[in-house]
Amino acid sequence: MLHARRATLALLAALALLLGFVTPAQATEDFFASDQATRPANPDDATSEELEAAAGGGFGTVTGRLFYQNRGSSVETPVSTHFGGSVRFWRLDEEAGFWLLERSQNVNTSSFFTASELPAGNYRLEFRTRDNASLTAREYWNDQELFVEGDVLTLADGDLVELGNVVVTHSTIESGRLAGNDRFETSVEISRALSQVQGGIDVVYIVNGYGYADALSAGPAASAQGGGLLLTMPNSIPSVVAAELRRLEPNRIVVVGGTSAISANVERQLRGLVADGGSVERIAGANRYETSRRIVADAFPDGVDVLFAATGNNFPDALAAGPIASIFGGAVLLLDGSASRVDAPTRSLIDQLGQPEVAIVGGPNSVSYGVESSLLTSGVASSVGRVQGANRYETAMEINRLYIFTEGMDVAFLATGEGFADALAGGPLAAAMQSPIYLAQQNCMPWAAKYDIEYYFTKELYALGGTSALSNRALARGDC
Repeated sequence: MLHARRATLALLAALALLLGFVTPAQATEDFFASDQATRPANPDDATSEELEAAAGGGFGTVTGRLFYQNRGSSVETPVSTHFGGSVRFWRLDEEAGFWLLERSQNVNTSSFFTASELPAGNYRLEFRTRDNASLTAREYWNDQELFVEGDVLTLADGDLVELGNVVVTHSTIESGRLAGNDRFETSVEISRALSQVQGGIDVVYIVNGYGYADALSAGPAASAQGGGLLLTMPNSIPSVVAAELRRLEPNRIVVVGGTSAISANVERQLRGLVADGGSVERIAGANRYETSRRIVADAFPDGVDVLFAATGNNFPDALAAGPIASIFGGAVLLLDGSASRVDAPTRSLIDQLGQPEVAIVGGPNSVSYGVESSLLTSGVASSVGRVQGANRYETAMEINRLYIFTEGMDVAFLATGEGFADALAGGPLAAAMQSPIYLAQQNCMPWAAKYDIEYYFTKELYALGGTSALSNRALARGDC
């Protein structure tokens, strides 16, 4: 089973300086009736002494009552179980540096919640509900809209923390756009945002902006090294890309693909754009599959826990898988999906990666049942599963759900499903922000994507690319 981890990334304030917002719109889709968590063990009328006793034995207890408030209203209404009120407790794993979901606790019929036997540690608290007007409400302790801005609650052994009345206000989805005059300038705008998020970019992958064949594994490889990705023309570096490389001064530049994809002349120019003492390396194979294997082997020398396997004959599935693979600390590997079985070099690499879980992306028209079966019987993977939807848009949604089903999301990205360039460049940024990329048509958003974006309490949605790729109507979640 895949287990996502929420990182401690202080990043959204930096993006707010870079991105303008269009008119926010409120989420309106139906919400699940409950968080499917355990009901509070304590009765409504539990005394402080009883709660304090429950907190003994090396654990702590947090209690309170949850209310919602309509925007523009001063009325505070108790949240009932019927409307799905819950509190989620994210505990910091000090060793790993990640926030892990420790507990999801529903409110009871009187809107009270009591979470006892919480291990001592540092927590961020997430409050979630929806009222009878079907409007989402979520915030973090105390009165913060975004996870990374939430206050930390420190719980010691035996502590009883009484939060009192907690009031959440209806959420809105704010929208922005990362775009330039063309795909190359868009990749630069994304790179600038990523460098703000990470405080710099030390490794940059350079890919052909006109062809996806070699590039699809590069995004997760870059993310694994805290790096970014920029697009170039085959025979020359766009001036805006060269300027961004001068600004970044990376210590390593990786040229992806052979000289037919990116010329030797471009490689020579790049040597003048790397930091002093830095390197420019080319990773290429005889075809897109060998190039993909070499990229993965280079970026993940210690192996991976999960590997997303996608067809190399088209781009949407691999693009959607990139950020989620990176969130799980994994890679994207291209396969010849039309083959009857997986080839020996691919089996050898998967074995070398530590026999990870393999998630095949897309239906049998993308990756054949023969490839899946041969992976199952080869013994090189600890498990083999398939993630698919009826089309590229639904497949992207199903990939994203591997993460958001357990985590939820504050931020999501939107890219065209008809072209590869913007989503490819945006993959490392989405991964750094622990966020999925949804695919949309030029003038509308597929209903499934719209539903999930609104259903999972998204606070901010950013389009990758200009209006010729994604219209403002698509960004505003206009239905297809």
